Amino acid sequence: MQIIFYIALIGGGIMAWAVGANDVANAMGTSVGSKAISIKKAIIIAALFETLGAVLSSQEVTQTIQRGLVPVAYYANDPMTLVYGMSAALYASAFWLILASTRGWPVSTTHSIIGAVVGFGVATQGMGSLPWDAVRVVAVGWVVTPLASALVSWSVFRLMQIFIFSRSDPLALMTRYAPVAVALISLPIFKLVFEGSYSIMGVSSDLDYGLYVVVALSSLVSWWVASRLIAGYSFDQSTVSATLESIERVFALLVVVSACVMAFSHGANDVANAIGPMALIFDILSDGRLSDVANTPPIIVLYGAVGVSLGVCMYGYRVMERVGSGITVLSPSRSFAAQLSTGIIVLTASFLGFPVSTTQTLVGGVLGVGLARGLAAVDLAIVRGIFFSWMITIPTGALLSIFFFHLFQWVL
Repeated sequence: MQIIFYIALIGGGIMAWAVGANDVANAMGTSVGSKAISIKKAIIIAALFETLGAVLSSQEVTQTIQRGLVPVAYYANDPMTLVYGMSAALYASAFWLILASTRGWPVSTTHSIIGAVVGFGVATQGMGSLPWDAVRVVAVGWVVTPLASALVSWSVFRLMQIFIFSRSDPLALMTRYAPVAVALISLPIFKLVFEGSYSIMGVSSDLDYGLYVVVALSSLVSWWVASRLIAGYSFDQSTVSATLESIERVFALLVVVSACVMAFSHGANDVANAIGPMALIFDILSDGRLSDVANTPPIIVLYGAVGVSLGVCMYGYRVMERVGSGITVLSPSRSFAAQLSTGIIVLTASFLGFPVSTTQTLVGGVLGVGLARGLAAVDLAIVRGIFFSWMITIPTGALLSIFFFHLFQWVL
């Protein structure tokens, strides 16, 4: 095996570690910042569900990262250029993510790898190779995504204030409807888990009503478990403050469930940012040519999942702190509003075929919850720093990728 393979293998591992340190951490930041779960529990949840998401549901996104960002057909007669370029993209993106993590900036790993891949595309094919439509969509997303998420989270939190906190017996409402919310929130993760299991076993899930029965029953079990847990809580309603604390305790359960869903979804999507280029490199070096069909060996998927888990365990606390407590003070109810708005925006965008950044969506959700309490509740200096880091992610990734591409060509 050529030395470039081992270089790419190391780069993919570093990239996966960086994804865990930055992207996974910001996804779990609201749960930690609201004190719904500790950093230790957040790390365990992230490691488990990120791995499940990557192993069971990352294939399609991995193929997009491999072949959807640059016209790989250009390199059919010179596949080694593509190998050097994808290796450069891994190192460039990883370098930027690690730098952002040391600063506590929650940047988008998707935008980072897009910028890096675009960079080596320019270096090898010129400016005409740039996917300008995709770049324009990403640029629009910088503005639209966080604003839309902020608006939704602000609205969700205001509705919670009207229909729960201002009612005569808000705790009774929460204990009655929280298990229903748990069942609804868990539906997507059960669907993805069973669909992924079907795929691994080589069984088609198309028009298989048995799958939907299993998903519905699993969701019903989650409703029953949540009901039993809440029934076992000891609530204090001696004062208004004690009642509010009891309500927040129920919201904390919703936050934990939604955190599991976010971690699984993130593993299914963004782990591909590390393993996609690595799988393409492995494919080319194995056959000596660019194959017609994308192939991602399970061992590479597992390698990426382990790297992500190590990243969030070893260094994720920095970004968790910035998202969870730096922008605004979060309670479990506010954290849930931010996470729910993130889910609504991401799912809507997916339905419309509009690519968005989970990072930007979540930060926008946190900002909206803070604004629902007034502008003074938001640390605008931190918000400005985050927005600045978003704007420079793609050009920084592109420039670093060009540097690493020429470095590899010169050295190797």
